[in-house]
Amino acid sequence: MATTRIPVGALKTLSFRKKDPAGMLFWPIQIGGAKSDFVHKMTYDGIGNIWITGQFSETMNVGNFTLVSAGGTDAFLIKINASNGQVVFAERGGGTGNVVGMSVQEDAQGNLSFSYYKLNTNPKLKELYSYKSELIYDAIFSSGDGISEETAFYVINISDEYRILNILDFEFGGQQRLLKSRYDYLKLQENEAGIDGLYFEISRSLSHMKQMFK
Repeated sequence: MATTRIPVGALKTLSFRKKDPAGMLFWPIQIGGAKSDFVHKMTYDGIGNIWITGQFSETMNVGNFTLVSAGGTDAFLIKINASNGQVVFAERGGGTGNVVGMSVQEDAQGNLSFSYYKLNTNPKLKELYSYKSELIYDAIFSSGDGISEETAFYVINISDEYRILNILDFEFGGQQRLLKSRYDYLKLQENEAGIDGLYFEISRSLSHMKQMFK
């Protein structure tokens, strides 16, 4: 099967694209709303569908679906037809607190499971989530400075690229390029540091995606 690459992250608009190994675009779709949206996990179910989960605030437009948050951030679960990019299913989950969709995965019998965290209703879980996030980002920042390919930030999940931008108080400049089938380059908006863009080493994430779509 052709290699599929789907960039994910935290933006007002999330872009999903399927390309063949030669770079020919099969389909693009965009989802999002007025606030920043995060993708935390996606998986291929082996029968032609991509499942995606994460979090959004206020509203999110997903194909012909419009999701409306019940308050704070809500989790979302989306099903996309991998052959044509059509959004087959989109649903939100959550109440008045902050809810984060964290995992969607398939077991040996082909059953999909979806999990989410209610951050505001469980202080211990919120503290654990924050602690784990801190460890992850400490590891990313210790891997390089992101200024060049040689010193690129090493990330396992592509969504972490946009969180790094938020942590460093940078704004995405609207351009993203895959370099040498190994590095993601994100163009930045004009900033006080005078940095044009940041480099991320994403070979592990790309390898995982290729295995998913074999």
